Amino acid sequence: MDTSEAVIKIGPLHSGITKKQPQRRAQRLRKEKAIEKALSTMDKSQEKSQKIQLKSTRVLSVKGLY
Repeated sequence: MDTSEAVIKIGPLHSGITKKQPQRRAQRLRKEKAIEKALSTMDKSQEKSQKIQLKSTRVLSVKGLY
């Protein structure tokens, strides 16, 4: 048998997919709250890094004056 004569097995369309039980309201709310918290901490860290960069550029420009 050549490599060009490959055998293709055709199985059921959704063989690996299983249905999950729908999340309860409390679980969904905890998940949403955790996502919001993660996004807010990410925003805070980005703002903090921008402040640090701005401060470093101001310090370097002031040092250049003297």
